[in-house]
Amino acid sequence: MQYGGIGARAPGTAAVALIVARRSAHQHGDFVEQLPEVLGAGLAVAHDGQLMGKIQGVNLVLNAFWGTVINTAFGISAQISNAVSSLTAGFVTALRPQMIKSFAAGDIGYTMRLLYSASKLTFFLILIIAVPIFEEISSILDFWLGVGKYPNMTIVFCKLTILTVLFDSLATPLSIIVHASGKMRTFQIVCSFVVISVVPLSYVVAKIWNDTAIVISVGLFTTILAQIVRLFLVKKIVEFSIKSYSVKVFVPTIIVFLISCIVALLVNRLSLDNLDFWGVLMKIGLNIIVCFVVIYKIKIWI
Repeated sequence: MQYGGIGARAPGTAAVALIVARRSAHQHGDFVEQLPEVLGAGLAVAHDGQLMGKIQGVNLVLNAFWGTVINTAFGISAQISNAVSSLTAGFVTALRPQMIKSFAAGDIGYTMRLLYSASKLTFFLILIIAVPIFEEISSILDFWLGVGKYPNMTIVFCKLTILTVLFDSLATPLSIIVHASGKMRTFQIVCSFVVISVVPLSYVVAKIWNDTAIVISVGLFTTILAQIVRLFLVKKIVEFSIKSYSVKVFVPTIIVFLISCIVALLVNRLSLDNLDFWGVLMKIGLNIIVCFVVIYKIKIWI
């Protein structure tokens, strides 16, 4: 079973970027002038490395305290989170050139509007899939792996991991702005430090509370903390208002998140239990429709 998910494969891609940047610099005959490009690629390697370090580090902590059974539960949750987060990869890739182009042109106002829209839309795209999976994770695991064929903590791990992926989706648009500015060093180092701190914090929590759910919750805590840190770092790099970001991104996403969860919970309470595969699929489809309707009716993604 693969535990690393997307983070374990990312360093290879970043390493290729570093090699290409170095070769490009040498071909143009002035490595010094193109050092920022090479440094940016190097920082990308470091960034992707810390993603792998975070996943594998937590995996080692879980193994040290609870053994391979919990590792299996964590591995399953990592695969599900990888599947959920990969859904928005193409969307973010499509927005990147527009954000970089507008920033390079000095149109900060338009860049910020793109940032707000990209942040909310990325969050909502994952939310539309995350809420149904969150509500039906037990049935999904039963059909996927078989009833009773997975560790008991898998359901809790999956739910916490899905929440982590959901709130981590807000990070990418901010990172694009920083990369467009070229001032990535401090941003990458500080954010990487916050993210990788989940490993020692998980160890401390495991020693004190001896509870696997609390250990996995540390990942959600560091994800939210990293997002807060990013806001203050971006404010120092570009013309950026934390207040405007909070009003136009945080408030709408939290409102939609809470309403979607409440409505989805009510739908599940009113529906039948012990459904077959097609019944569960219909409930998931209904939850997806609920999320769409909530987002459309509130009309705050614009």
